[in-house]
Amino acid sequence: MIEASIISNLAAAEGLEYIGASGVALGEEDKLRLQNWQEQGFAGDMNYMKRKAELFCDARFLLESAKTILLFAAPYSKEKFNPETTTPNKNNDNNQQPETSRGKTQARVARYAWGKDYHKVLRKKLSKILLETQRITKIDFNFRVFSDSAPLLERAYGRKLGYGFIGKNSMLIRPSVGSFFFLAEAVTDYPFEQNRETPHFADCGECTLCVSACPTSAIANNRTIDARRCISYLTIEKRGLFTEQESKSIREWIFGCDICQEVCPFNHAPLKLEQKSIKEFSAATGVGMFLNLKDVLQIKTDEEFYRRFAGTPLTRAKREGLLRNAAAVAANIGAIECLEDLKKIAQKDQSHIVRQAAAAAVKALESELL
Repeated sequence: MIEASIISNLAAAEGLEYIGASGVALGEEDKLRLQNWQEQGFAGDMNYMKRKAELFCDARFLLESAKTILLFAAPYSKEKFNPETTTPNKNNDNNQQPETSRGKTQARVARYAWGKDYHKVLRKKLSKILLETQRITKIDFNFRVFSDSAPLLERAYGRKLGYGFIGKNSMLIRPSVGSFFFLAEAVTDYPFEQNRETPHFADCGECTLCVSACPTSAIANNRTIDARRCISYLTIEKRGLFTEQESKSIREWIFGCDICQEVCPFNHAPLKLEQKSIKEFSAATGVGMFLNLKDVLQIKTDEEFYRRFAGTPLTRAKREGLLRNAAAVAANIGAIECLEDLKKIAQKDQSHIVRQAAAAAVKALESELL
């Protein structure tokens, strides 16, 4: 039997925490919860999330001979978010959650996307760990590695292993650690010794801060998210034009959103501690905490877009989506400095989606000048 300490030590050397080994299948409760989420239409346009629920609950669909899942956690940036100014957002209906902005043309990026693309970083690290395990033990086995890149309910496996509990915002939360971490897994055909299932040791209790802070009311019952309302979904996954309400609802978030995690009490202390994260996830290695709207609005082609954002999570939104988001944010924060850029885009951009989004932003900004 391969000792867990071997995996744990190799993971620590890569900046990861080895959570443990799980059986390949989740319980019926997880499958039914996913089915219910799908049936309510909460997946929006994410067709990959509409596949049969059992595919997400059994790793043998990913590796037919699978016997074990090894689960890992990787903290992402805990650098202090310190905007130079804090100003209320005119579209904000929740007075308890003001918008923050550094300068008048800055749009916020979700913390997980400040650095390099975690999908690639974590898959590379897990492959290294598993190959080194084979070298040390001289035991050969098949494996596949994933990080939010396969139909697998990662958070449910984390809960199953007792690493944390599923919060009202649907995040896997570990007391003393919070929820600002990635999950990654290796599906193997080697019978690693499995952890004993650990009972849930905490929950949200009566706290509903994330529910009340969400400006779009995206947090539904039973710890699920209506993706169609979620700012992260709107700015990353949604294709095409925003409705007027969607455009306003993203506030100053150009990519992703951290609101429900920022208000969570379990994250308050961890964010104040000097905890190291993997260097590839630091703001210095990627786009950082903000994007300058004028810079984004000047990206004319897909080639320019991919040169600028290659190796970061922002490529997921594509040029059309990011410029659409930028136009909406410019209107939301009153970025008059972007008005001339938006006028040019409304007339000449290659994408009719971007042209229409820019035209709407021009109309909103010009109304402020009257």
